[in-house]
Amino acid sequence: MTKKNLMPIIVLVAICILTAVLMGAVNMLTAPKIEANAEAAANKALEVVLPGASDFEKIELTKEYPAEVNLGYKADIGYVFRANVNGNASNLVVMCGVDNAGKITGVEVISDEETPSYKAKIFPIVTGSNGKYNGKDINNVAPEIASGATNSSQGIYKAVKAALNAYSVATGGEIIEKPDEEPGTTVDITTPVTKRTDEEIYNLAKGFYDGADVTFEDVFVYKPYVTTRKVFKNTADGTYVFYLATRTEYVELETEALILTHDKGKVLDINLLTWTVGHGVNYTPEYLNSFAGINKYSTDDVELVSNATSTSNNLVTALYHALHKVFGSVVITEEEIEARADKAAPLGDDAVRMTLPENAPKTVKAMFKLASGRGYVFYIVTASKYSEYETESFLYVDINGKIMDIDIVTWGHGENLDPTDEFMKDFFGETKETIFGGVEKISHATQTGDRVISAAYDALTLVPEHTNYSLIAAILLGVAVLSAVGVAVYVKVIKRRKENE
Repeated sequence: MTKKNLMPIIVLVAICILTAVLMGAVNMLTAPKIEANAEAAANKALEVVLPGASDFEKIELTKEYPAEVNLGYKADIGYVFRANVNGNASNLVVMCGVDNAGKITGVEVISDEETPSYKAKIFPIVTGSNGKYNGKDINNVAPEIASGATNSSQGIYKAVKAALNAYSVATGGEIIEKPDEEPGTTVDITTPVTKRTDEEIYNLAKGFYDGADVTFEDVFVYKPYVTTRKVFKNTADGTYVFYLATRTEYVELETEALILTHDKGKVLDINLLTWTVGHGVNYTPEYLNSFAGINKYSTDDVELVSNATSTSNNLVTALYHALHKVFGSVVITEEEIEARADKAAPLGDDAVRMTLPENAPKTVKAMFKLASGRGYVFYIVTASKYSEYETESFLYVDINGKIMDIDIVTWGHGENLDPTDEFMKDFFGETKETIFGGVEKISHATQTGDRVISAAYDALTLVPEHTNYSLIAAILLGVAVLSAVGVAVYVKVIKRRKENE
């Protein structure tokens, strides 16, 4: 091979080597910065949960410490402990400050992958300077449970309790189990349960109808402890009665309920037949009253019973799956969703359907990406407390997560009050950081409007974060310029060589 033929290969190899070196340099520049930011965030959390502290020294954790605690610090005015606990969708990493008197001074969640709507319900309640755990010690701390975010709430409570017990160990004490958390008499949950006969259940269901005829059908079993046993349909008016029987964790008996819904699935009444909690906590009127008006999209609105969250949540979960089994999971057909998504897309862009993440908020029913790559279209559905109809909306969001348009297809308001132009215009230009303060709610329709705002926020959290490529673009531009110069020099050399020949 002649020198003339080798020259282009040499130039291309040099360009590739230069590009690799420059990209490596980018990684070397950014990796330490990312690590430093993570460390700075952790250090900042120490100061946030134990305000005014100094001289933090790491504690050597022994087997006596709670298993959830994996890092501890002693400071001049107290302690900070980091705990890893289970939330709803992932592990939670929680920092807790404890003063020298054994009282919580602050709680911060420093790492999580929870569903945004769950976080919005519980994180603001328990974190910050006004967090509800602040000032509590091991003797008076109790779970702070946000309805619809039970698992996330319980996870944070476990972290707080672990931190308080870690303080006890660090100061020469031992782990303290609170009396009100003892499960009571534990029995063999494999013991066969005496079930009601079909005839008994049928007769109980007829109680909602004052003797009117109802037809009987079996539905499905969801899982061993959360079970829909029977569904009855009134042949006269199309209403339904669900017989739910849910197992409890600590005793062999079941919690049973009959729930009446109208023909579109909104709860009209509930009859709680049995209530079984291992440590004797009774249900509350608020719990039963909050079932009224619930449908398949709004079971998270049921107020759970404090210190009986598993029992109360099992019944709610059973209702959720029963309603979805009988009434489906979307309001309009899949074909209509596809057609409306294309219509909502600007300038005739095709809207290509994407697969929703497993932990996507329940309010987001479909997500589309514009074929041009300029943005996304979301189909969001929210429940109405007083109407059998849901509120359906299509939301257009640009590539940077800014709302460009909203199309409210149906407005499920009990008093038929239409959404105002001002309400819809307020969405324009909002992001997930600004939407809660930027959209004005509608007078006399505050709950309906608030749910649409919350659903829009849920959708915005699904917009992928786009990397800032400015530095990389500058480097690649430099590579391109150098390549162009190299090629120009090569061409000039070849030209001169030819002239000399």
